[in-house]
Amino acid sequence: MEIIKIIFLGTIQGLTEFLPVSSSGHLILFQTWFQMNDSAMSLDIVLHFGTLFSVLLYYRSRIMVLIKKPFSRYNGLLILTAIPAGIVGVFFSDYFRSIYEDARLLGPAFLVTALLLYLSSFDRTWFTRQVMTEKTQENLSITDVLWIGLIQCLAIFPGVSRSGSTISAGLFRHINKEVAAELSFLNAIILILGANILEIPSLLQGNASLPLSHLLIGFLVSATTGYLAISFMITMLKKRSLRPFAYYVAVLGIMVMLDGSFFHIIF
Repeated sequence: MEIIKIIFLGTIQGLTEFLPVSSSGHLILFQTWFQMNDSAMSLDIVLHFGTLFSVLLYYRSRIMVLIKKPFSRYNGLLILTAIPAGIVGVFFSDYFRSIYEDARLLGPAFLVTALLLYLSSFDRTWFTRQVMTEKTQENLSITDVLWIGLIQCLAIFPGVSRSGSTISAGLFRHINKEVAAELSFLNAIILILGANILEIPSLLQGNASLPLSHLLIGFLVSATTGYLAISFMITMLKKRSLRPFAYYVAVLGIMVMLDGSFFHIIF
């Protein structure tokens, strides 16, 4: 039964890391439901590394180009995007660790994600009489990436989607959808490494609360579903807005709040 739960959570992490619905929020939701809180930390780390692998695999050609030009302007902008969340995470890690365990904030955080996604789905020229030209990689500005980085700080709260907040922020700045998605997904490499790399020695020394075979399965499931989620998002963004995800997360947030206040099925 335990392995089925891990496969399910691996699927949830892989999909929700890149679909704009909050992976951290969904993991808290289902880990609480499955009563897996004791094994949550080691499993979270492994599942996040699974999604890290999926980004590396999907963008392997793009990453090789970036590695060959380490001091390019785009690389600098990519790093700059991650700096605000990195600073907040380092200096306020204890506080955010405490709110990670507070399920009462989960419902409102889902609603914040829904609001960001909904607002980003509007025609970005509705507030101006000018036709705005979409920005590409070549004409991104420091202001653009700092805006994305600041909005990304909201995703430290469980239930606020990192991919959703960063892609939405890019759309608010009139950045091409595919470019905004690439910035978001490549940024995940920096943030996942930064948030989890210090835990690797502990896992390698056998301090994980789950068997290695279980963690390996979780890694593979998370990596596979993460790759599929990236492919789906890139394809979907060419044709549709993020509004369907906004509706889903809004309903989920309301259900979580109702459960925490009245039904207590999960919380």
